Amino acid sequence: MFLRSRAAVVLALAAGIAAPGAAHSAKTCLENEMTTLSEILREAQEADVFVRIDKQYAYGDDSKQYDELCTAYEKTSDERKKQVKIVKVNGDSEGGDIIKELDAEDEDAWPVYFLFKKGTKNSDLKPKALEEARYSGEERSSDKLAEYLHDKTGATIGSFVYSLGMMDTLASKFVSAKDSESAAFRDIQRQFILYSSKILGFMVKFRADSDLKMVADLYVKAFGKSMESDDYAQKQTDRIKKLMEKDNNMSNAKREQMSQKLHVLSKFTEPKELTAAENRSLLINIGMNVALFIAFIVTLLQMIFGSPEEEKKEEGDGDEADGDDENEEEEEDVEE
Repeated sequence: MFLRSRAAVVLALAAGIAAPGAAHSAKTCLENEMTTLSEILREAQEADVFVRIDKQYAYGDDSKQYDELCTAYEKTSDERKKQVKIVKVNGDSEGGDIIKELDAEDEDAWPVYFLFKKGTKNSDLKPKALEEARYSGEERSSDKLAEYLHDKTGATIGSFVYSLGMMDTLASKFVSAKDSESAAFRDIQRQFILYSSKILGFMVKFRADSDLKMVADLYVKAFGKSMESDDYAQKQTDRIKKLMEKDNNMSNAKREQMSQKLHVLSKFTEPKELTAAENRSLLINIGMNVALFIAFIVTLLQMIFGSPEEEKKEEGDGDEADGDDENEEEEEDVEE
């Protein structure tokens, strides 16, 4: 159903491949100049801290993956950077005391990662807590590390966009409708899709978080504008790309917004060809969401105006109560 699978978060981790022996040059993450664990934990009073322990001049695939993570971290919006800091400790130089405190002196096991949650203190780091703070995943790719940080801290590393699956499918259907032989049928079909997108957008905005509400608005706007002009999506795509190329000082947050717009527009400029199964699924999901929308409106109207049956029942109860009062009065008169 649309609302249960309404978004897929796509992490856009930029690939940055470093030459052997140059892994330490990634300045996007913090190169640790601290010599004790206490100094790292001071950083953890402000944010979660993800610590990598490795050789100062490490190289190889693990090092390249870490560089990719740092490159993605550089593209992360400042607001999300406040959630987590990424720090490298050079275990074979100034980080010697730190690796002893973390029981990470085995160089053959490097790189190792530790995640210290915000508010962690020295007194909290008992052996069991240290083991829980240690990253235990076998895969150390930039994607997996970013996924781990998202799961543990809620912070999304890199520039990312949302994709609403049902809206993407609707966009493909919308674009293919322009090839219809009958202009009248094409307009009816596209109008139906436009109204369907508005209903789906409403359902997303009603039940989703603020990010998805903004994305739903972008989709609905693209449908409406594309209804007015077939080349709207392409013109907007060209305009936004020029802006992004021209403005080198654009903030990460603004660039992320632009990327989200491009992602939505791409569903109109590069639509996928739908299979028969996808077309059936689309109709079923539209029907289910239209039914939910109607049920929502009916429920809302009942809450505002009340149902006629309930009003009649209340009136009937009132009449019965009045009748009982009259009978009681008659009985009292007889007794007197």
